Amino acid sequence: PIWVATQNKVMADKQIVNNNTYSYEGAILHKQGLGFCGFSKTSVTDVIRSKTAITEYDPYKLGAVTHVQTDASEGTYQYYFTVAANKKMTLLPTSKTESNLLTGNTAVTTYSGFDAYGNCGQEVMDLGNGLKTTTTTTYDNITTDIYLLGLPKTKTVKNERDGKSITAVQEFEFYSDNKLHFDRKYVFAGTNKNLLNTSEYTYFPNYGTLKDQ
Repeated sequence: PIWVATQNKVMADKQIVNNNTYSYEGAILHKQGLGFCGFSKTSVTDVIRSKTAITEYDPYKLGAVTHVQTDASEGTYQYYFTVAANKKMTLLPTSKTESNLLTGNTAVTTYSGFDAYGNCGQEVMDLGNGLKTTTTTTYDNITTDIYLLGLPKTKTVKNERDGKSITAVQEFEFYSDNKLHFDRKYVFAGTNKNLLNTSEYTYFPNYGTLKDQ
């Protein structure tokens, strides 16, 4: 048997303040070694407030969330999924669409430019009506003496509105032990790159924890 929660009650001063019930659909069992892969759909109902949240998954893609529905919002999520010859699974997001059902606003975000280690190079969030934010990130992936992946080098954020745009850049510099040393923020005025501020970080030598910023 598979044991799952069906109800959760929270009481304070002998009064029920939270009462959630849970339901499940589409259990998936993998008979070639992965075992129980999860459910295709779960529902959580707030009995007191009469609200339900439904989450759908793809158990064949590492249980990735594909759809979320609540009274106030809805989200749809898509992925790039591959299985290599050595059975290594790769799951990368390609897009998500999230809607506010109360206001009617929708944001569509796409992801691209992944490197060999799964770091996302570009994220574009389109809010419609000419509102768009493009975030481009470059990374260092250290695989020599230590294994440190996804160390950010630069982050460029371009905001567009009404046909106009403004671009800001962050540059990161690290100590030899890969702790953050400098964080510099720039903004472009035309083609001119203007420094806004610089943050410097120092650490306690014995523990490696942050001392000053």
